[in-house]
Amino acid sequence: LSHGFNKISWMDNFFHYLRVVNVSASTKTDFITILKGSFLRSPEYQHFTEDIIFSKNRETDEYDIIASRMYLVARTTEKKREEVVELLEKLRPLMLINSIKFIAFNPTFVFMDRYSSSVISPILTSGFSVLTILILTFFLVINPLGNFWLILTVTSVELGVLGLMTLWNVGMD
Repeated sequence: LSHGFNKISWMDNFFHYLRVVNVSASTKTDFITILKGSFLRSPEYQHFTEDIIFSKNRETDEYDIIASRMYLVARTTEKKREEVVELLEKLRPLMLINSIKFIAFNPTFVFMDRYSSSVISPILTSGFSVLTILILTFFLVINPLGNFWLILTVTSVELGVLGLMTLWNVGMD
C-alpha cells in the first residue's frame, strides 16, 4: 500500500523503539501496554498520541486500537498536475478494494478531481450534443442525406472550437 510514498508512521517508530530498548511485544496485551505505557509517554514519540485511538473493552477490561493514522507523502512535484491526478486515480480503487480501510486526503485533490474530469467532460458533452442533434433532426429533416450533412456540420464546428482552443492555449479548467 505504501509503495511509492514516503511514510510517516507511529508503527514503524514503535517497532524501532522496541528494538532500541530490546523489549518484545509478542502478545496483544504487551503490545498495548508498552505502546501506552512507555512509547507514547516518551518525549520524542508524544506527537504520535493523536494518531492512535484506543477503546476500552468492557468485558475483558483491556484496551483495543480501533483506529490509527499514518501519513503517506507522495513523491510528486507541485508543478505537475498530471502526476497528482494519476496518484488520485491510483488511490481511489485501493480505497474500495483493500482489506485495510483508509481515506486519502489532500487539499489539492478537490482541484485535481475537477481537472481530471475536465478532460473527459467536454468530450462526453460534445458526443451527447451530436447525438441529440441527430435524434432531433431525424424527425425534422426528411431527407437522410440532409441529416448526414447537418451532423457533419455540427461535428465540424465542435471540433473546430476544440482545435482553436488548443491552438490558443485555452484550458478546459
